Amino acid sequence: MTKKWTIKEIAQKTHLSEDTIRYYEKEQLIDPQRGVNNYRLYDQKDLARLKYISVMKYAHFSLKEMKELLNLFDHPVSLDCNNRSREFLANKVRTLETTIQHYQMIIHSIQSLPIPETYEECKTNYDQMKREIAEFADTIFFDLHN
Repeated sequence: MTKKWTIKEIAQKTHLSEDTIRYYEKEQLIDPQRGVNNYRLYDQKDLARLKYISVMKYAHFSLKEMKELLNLFDHPVSLDCNNRSREFLANKVRTLETTIQHYQMIIHSIQSLPIPETYEECKTNYDQMKREIAEFADTIFFDLHN
């Protein structure tokens, strides 16, 4: 007999809240069985999917991307499925690399912002600092949208 878990048990195993698990069901990322009492029952497949979803969430996959990848995962092995998976993941890697570059630029910009040592210095240089921060925000905004 295959092990089944309640929503509370699967939540503990996955470190996800019960509400989050219900949300993933509502969004059709998982499809748990229902017991005779209509309670959700989760099996090993559901546990694996929730782990995949957690990893994808950590990797900043959108809900749409999660659905697409899980859909590919559920398809039988084929050349088309393999090609689509490779293309999908290559696109995601490019997106993540761009995001990392943006974060590195933001870190560098933050580190170069003038941070006054004292309140007096802050008060004296306030207008200049305000301009530099506005330039910083404009630069980041421009880079994000181009």
